[in-house]
This record gives sequence, C-alpha cells and structure tokens, in this order.
Amino acid sequence: MERVKGGLGFTQVFWGNGKGKTTSALGTALRACGNGYRVHLVQFMKNGASSLDEQIPGEIKALEKFPEFSYKRFGSDGWVIKKPTESQIEACTEALNYVHDSLESGKYDIVIADEILYAIQLGLLTEEQVLELIEQKPKDIE
Repeated sequence: MERVKGGLGFTQVFWGNGKGKTTSALGTALRACGNGYRVHLVQFMKNGASSLDEQIPGEIKALEKFPEFSYKRFGSDGWVIKKPTESQIEACTEALNYVHDSLESGKYDIVIADEILYAIQLGLLTEEQVLELIEQKPKDIE
C-alpha cells in the first residue's frame, strides 16, 4: 500500500545547548516508521569520535528493527580540536553530498541530517552549503 505523504515536506531544525536534539529527531523517526514512512538517518561526525569500531547507540539499534529505517555514519580523525583537518572537512562534504543524493533518490520520506549544524559551527561546512541543500530539497520530503 502506498503511503499518502500529506503534510510532509517541512524542514525541521533541532538546535540548542545540551541533550535532546538527536533524541528529538529520532523520536520523529520512530513515529514516522511506526506509520509506514521510510526514514534515513545520516550522521555527520559520528565515525571517528573515538574509533571506527565505536558501538552503535541503543536508540539506533532499536530503530533498526523497523524495515523502513536505515542510516549511514560519517566522520574521521576524531574530534575537531581548534581547526578541522582536511580529512574531517572531506568527510563532512561527503556526508553533505550523500544527504543531497538521499533526498533526490526518492527512496525516503524523511531524511535526517544529524549534527549538520555542528558541522557549520566547527568550520567543516559553510552555512551557504546547508542553506543550498535545504533550498534544493524536494518539496514532499521531510
């Protein structure tokens, strides 16, 4: 049965100090998956915080139980300290391009770009790059 995507197409921004941003986005993913929507999570700066063998968080393991949910993690060289390395910038650019491709693919109803605003704050991406991504987003994709 094809899901009618009425009401989709918004750009939601979860921003602020402390905890809750990713959790809010994953709550949106949970609700969407529970209603049959296809959700893809793209995590910026997650592979490399400690190692490439970093454990997958429990909330993602739980969402993996939904066939409508998928994810991909990006990052390298550990945490950004003072100035980002070239490989950190390249990893975020690769993630940005991947989000763009995910939005254009038609495979997903909702695409979550987790930590993309921190990528701007840390100098890994520019504000203009992210605004362009939002402007080019298909109208019916959340």
